[in-house]
Parts: sequence; structure tokens; C-alpha cells
Amino acid sequence: MTPIRLLSTDFDGTLVGFEPDQERPDAFLDWLERSGEDRPVWMINTGRWIDSILERLRTLQIPREAWPAWVASGEREIYRLENDAYRPLHPWNAECEAAHAKLAEEVHHAFAFIRGWVGLHTDAVCLYEQTSFAGVRASSIEEADRITAFLDGLFAHYPDLAVQRNDVYFRFCHRNYHKGACLAEVQRLVGASPIQTFACGDHYNDLPMLRADVAAMLACPINAIPEVRAAVAGGGGHVATREFTAGLVEALDIFSSRGE
Repeated sequence: MTPIRLLSTDFDGTLVGFEPDQERPDAFLDWLERSGEDRPVWMINTGRWIDSILERLRTLQIPREAWPAWVASGEREIYRLENDAYRPLHPWNAECEAAHAKLAEEVHHAFAFIRGWVGLHTDAVCLYEQTSFAGVRASSIEEADRITAFLDGLFAHYPDLAVQRNDVYFRFCHRNYHKGACLAEVQRLVGASPIQTFACGDHYNDLPMLRADVAAMLACPINAIPEVRAAVAGGGGHVATREFTAGLVEALDIFSSRGE
């Protein structure tokens, strides 16, 4: 097995647990420290926006010297750590913003239809980012499943429109921007191949990076949803026996031992 060169982790539910019970991922930070000169490039790949990621890194008291070299935020934007600050990646972020602005114009009728359907048929709440319709929060997992089925049928008429789901939360996006695309771009920039890449996540929005053609070393903690566990197992990855940080480190230890 090839040694890990690029390491992509989801945040909530993978690197750490869920708020308000999140704890510093000491076992993972110790694993990175033990890697020494063979330490892989670490990338956080999350649905959180960059300000939220920074707040969590500080609140969890993760040492500045241990911060990830790369961050993919909102399942679309990429930031690089330079001189102790995260700088937006250009032209990626500018192109991403332009693609989503154009998409919003093209699908505004679809967005109006979605808002109407949600209001009539669910107890879900429409979500807005900077006054723009951005997503939906369902009132339950069962309702979220119904919304997923509705959107799947609608998207057939709008090929560039997609959605990222995490639990009961939905965020609309351009189909070309997701965690897998962000990981592929960082691979290109650091010169890492899918064979040298490890990816670990727990929910629907992690599925685009939990593919064997994106990362040869796939993993998920035991708390991952069934669809993620199936994708990881089907891609020859490791479904951990422990949750959150412990599950992540369990998988890293297994893949590292194979690379020795």
C-alpha cells in the first residue's frame, strides 16, 4: 500500500463529535505528530464556512502549528494556510462564486417552486445566506428523506443544480462544486494522486470524496450513516469500529501499517 500523502477529513462527526460535546481531537493530533517527516498534508473538508472553522479550531484549542494546510469550506471554497492565516485560493474561489451566481439566475423559478412546495408539504424551514435562498432545514430525518426524493425528481430538469445534504440540512450548489471536487483540486496543487490520498467522512455530503477514483484510502467512523458505510466498504475502505476521532485514528493506523 502506498503511504498517505494527502489526508482529507470531514469535521463534525469525523474529526470530532458534535456540538456541544466536541473535544479536542488529541488522538488524531498525536497521530500526526508521530508521523514525523512522513506527515501527510492535512485538509479539513467540511460544510462549515471558513469563519466557523476558525472559531472551532480556536475553541477546541488546536495548536496553531497543527492547523491543516488546506481547508475546503461550505463544500465549495478552498483556503490555504499561509503565514498563520487562511487565504482564499484563486482563481478557484472566484470561479466558484461566479458559477453559483450564474446558477442562481438560471434556476430562480425552480427555487421559487421549491420554496412553495416546502411551505405547502413540509414543516421544514427555508434557509438564506446573505438574503439569498440557499437551502432547507427539515424537521426530521423522515421529512428530509421526503425532501430528497422531491429534489431528485426536480433536478432532472436543471442539470447544473445539485444539493449537499447533512442530516436534516440541505444546501443548494452547482453540480461541479462539492467535497470531491475540492479534494481533487488540492491533489493537483500538492502533486498527490488518488492512490496517495486518504479520505474520511460520515454523512451524505461526504460521499463525493468517498469514491475510490478520488481517494484510494477510504474510511468512516462507526457513527457514519448507512449510505456512507456502504460506499466506504464498496470502495475497499475501512469502516471503523469506533466513533468520531477514535474511528478516524483507527483507520489511519490500519492504512499506515499497510504502507510500511
